[in-house]
Amino acid sequence: MNRAQEIDTLLKYMYDGFRKYNIPIDLNNVYITLCNYGFDEKEIQIQTDSLFPLWIERYKDKLNLTVEHDPRQKNFLQFYNRKTDESKHLKLYVSLNPNAYYEGINLIFDFIEKNNMKTSSKVANKFRSDEIVLRLEDKEDVEKVISFINSNQFLVENARPTNPFLNREGIVGIGYDDTVSYNSTIAYFLVDYLKKTKTPGYDDFIKYLYAKYVNLFQNKSELNDFINSEHFRNNCERIRDLYPRIFNHEIYLENNYKIVFEAIFNNIYGDSYKNLYGCIAESKKIFENSVIEDKYKLLAQYICYAYFKKYNYDANLVIEALARYSSGDQNAITRDNNFRFKFMYNLRPEDIVKITNGDIVSYVNDTLIYDGPGYEKGFAETQELSKPKDFGMFIEGLRETYRKYGKDHLVLCFDELLKGNFNVITNDSGFRKYFMNKYNTGELVSLANQYVNSLLGNNATYTGDLGQMLFNILQSDYGFDNPTEALDVNNRNR
Repeated sequence: MNRAQEIDTLLKYMYDGFRKYNIPIDLNNVYITLCNYGFDEKEIQIQTDSLFPLWIERYKDKLNLTVEHDPRQKNFLQFYNRKTDESKHLKLYVSLNPNAYYEGINLIFDFIEKNNMKTSSKVANKFRSDEIVLRLEDKEDVEKVISFINSNQFLVENARPTNPFLNREGIVGIGYDDTVSYNSTIAYFLVDYLKKTKTPGYDDFIKYLYAKYVNLFQNKSELNDFINSEHFRNNCERIRDLYPRIFNHEIYLENNYKIVFEAIFNNIYGDSYKNLYGCIAESKKIFENSVIEDKYKLLAQYICYAYFKKYNYDANLVIEALARYSSGDQNAITRDNNFRFKFMYNLRPEDIVKITNGDIVSYVNDTLIYDGPGYEKGFAETQELSKPKDFGMFIEGLRETYRKYGKDHLVLCFDELLKGNFNVITNDSGFRKYFMNKYNTGELVSLANQYVNSLLGNNATYTGDLGQMLFNILQSDYGFDNPTEALDVNNRNR
């Protein structure tokens, strides 16, 4: 059966079984059911911690892997290399037959150690569907490990299924790992679902998840109840211990649950596990925008940036933007320097009202008097340092393209550049070759967007023709004059 059918069967099994045997529908019992998926009652009773000393001995002299038993996780043995505080990884799950457990784990971690992969992984002290958990940071390492496992005959022949709420690539289950546990989140919402539903099944669960997502993260009608739940509060306390420098742990955790929810949707719908890389990128952005020293400092940074850079010394526009934001319009805050994201994750509209004591006008004026001079000097000193890498090379490539092909071509080429297609710029002086040899398509997409945003600057909320606006900026700010060789561009042999 396919994974959707497995989910359907498992939902009905839990719904009927818990009621038939009078088993409480709670987080512990649902989580145990997910862990025991694919194993019989006798197998899950077998303890494997007697193997822990063998693995510690096996890898004790290896340069690229450390194996130790952390008493804080007594049910797991830890395997790590270059351990970091960062918790944002793809999480791979492998489940093996009991008689293949020791040899299979040796094969997997020998491969990870030999390739010097950055990992923080673990194996369980009993048989379960998540008995081998591989946490990897680098995309390339993820792909290599998945390929190795699925091409190893011994591992494939001795594999057990991972729980179907994970994505799958061959015998490897795939989830998303951050400060919020993927499987624990699935279990939490399964409890709520199994208590409420009358018609358990795959399609019904999809409808439940969609409605829950809307009510938690869009209209937010259920968000307060969720934030006040024991599950959320316990996680919030854990996050406070892990990341004391995050200013608002509730907002940070709320946004992380949103990403995990999106990962769950991706996996249950059967979309590519590679989409989860986007979850990691978004989570890192949230983390970076949540770790700040002081909300007052963030507000002062925004006021001074908006006054000196965004609105060209017009305090009224700064005041208007903050007033709109405090009334609930998050788009009023510029995306420049990630201010909009930082406000969303740290400064809610009600915070602005409290900080300014309801008098935004006076607060902005006072900030500009006391903090403005220092910020103005700093902006001037760091302006050029803030440009994306190879920005100058990009501008010169556009200049040569314009000289060769003219305005019409240049205006139209920006849409292609934003897709990562740098074939539209000239290779004269090696510009095209430089970018296409140095960066892959994904990196070119990212760079092109950075270049465009840097060009737009204060015009980031542009309307109308993007290519024409960028051309106007290139003319006014970068001296793109009408090239004589482009005047008769339609008759050129391209």
